[in-house]
Amino acid sequence: MKTRTKIATLLFVFLFANCSSNSQNEPPDGAVDAQDADGGAVTDLDSPGDRDDKADADQDTLDGDGSPSDFGIDGEQDGDGQDADGSSGDSGSDGGQDGDDSQPGCAGYSAGVQAGTIDNFLLYELSGITASQRNSDVLWTHNDGGNPKLFAVGTDSEFLGTYSLLDVVTHDWEDIAVGPGPQPGTTYVYVGDHGNNGRDRQRVWVHRVPEPDLGAAEPPFDLDLSGGETFLLDYPDDRHDVETLLVDPVTGDVYLVTKAYEGPTILFRAAAPLEDGQVVTLEQMNTIDLGSNPNLNLATGGDVSLSGDRIVIRTKLTAFIWIRPSGTPFWEAFDSEPCTVPLQLELTGEAAGFAADGVSFYTTSEWLNPPLYYYEYSR
Repeated sequence: MKTRTKIATLLFVFLFANCSSNSQNEPPDGAVDAQDADGGAVTDLDSPGDRDDKADADQDTLDGDGSPSDFGIDGEQDGDGQDADGSSGDSGSDGGQDGDDSQPGCAGYSAGVQAGTIDNFLLYELSGITASQRNSDVLWTHNDGGNPKLFAVGTDSEFLGTYSLLDVVTHDWEDIAVGPGPQPGTTYVYVGDHGNNGRDRQRVWVHRVPEPDLGAAEPPFDLDLSGGETFLLDYPDDRHDVETLLVDPVTGDVYLVTKAYEGPTILFRAAAPLEDGQVVTLEQMNTIDLGSNPNLNLATGGDVSLSGDRIVIRTKLTAFIWIRPSGTPFWEAFDSEPCTVPLQLELTGEAAGFAADGVSFYTTSEWLNPPLYYYEYSR
């Protein structure tokens, strides 16, 4: 998204006008595009037109003073929450869900508390976030495009360091996950290069690399990361814009969730095992109900808990959380009613990831110096 439109972010949303964000700054000099959808040559992204600007209808806006409007106490959304039993009802002033606990796990979320501010200039357009499984109190995140880098950030928002993925080029990185892979007992970081603002990519791809151990690395470190793999994913029907990547820790399957400007939100699967260089035709497994407002209920990020029993998908204003009973196929979890957690106002919020406890979660936003919000589960 161009700078002038980002400065206007969220007024339109919070006054219930027309738009939502799929923001994207111009990448820094030297950033490169990945191969074309047909497998063509790598092209430079520095020239205008190599990346589509966001459509005018795909914008957030901001009050002139940066303050939230049309919201309740501390910027929380009024009247849009659901009771724990799935029925419509206002969220409490503390951001928790009203109602009983008849649907397990749907009550008990507190309002988002700012854990800190991610104030490193390298992290200028954060689009995904997930908790490390090898390093305590560490979150993995990345920019939306730019150079192929993973960033380690503390759960207190402290910038820890950078890992550069070798032999990887980027087009439009949109989300990140940690999950299983080919080596038993090893966790892997998955990065989804599946942004498609212009709907011009029939083929997208996901990168996978063994999760690094920070060990004795002294912040702020800058290290290289090798051993990555890339899977090429073809849509079976049409070209879709996708900002949400989910990895099932039970099966290792990879899922993409569409950002549906019209029509249903679609869940696609690339079934494990997946191998480097493999071309997979995605399977449509389900559709997901994120509400009736086509401008406010666009999936912009998500995550799966370590045990696989919870799934979160966020929009600009709301986190939807599904409970997955043991033994239930991943895609069938979306047939149940999700609980909803109102999110704190964020400039262009696209990232959501579970904390290490697998229940609480974090969100953050694109733009420089974004807040890191923590939504604690207290039951």
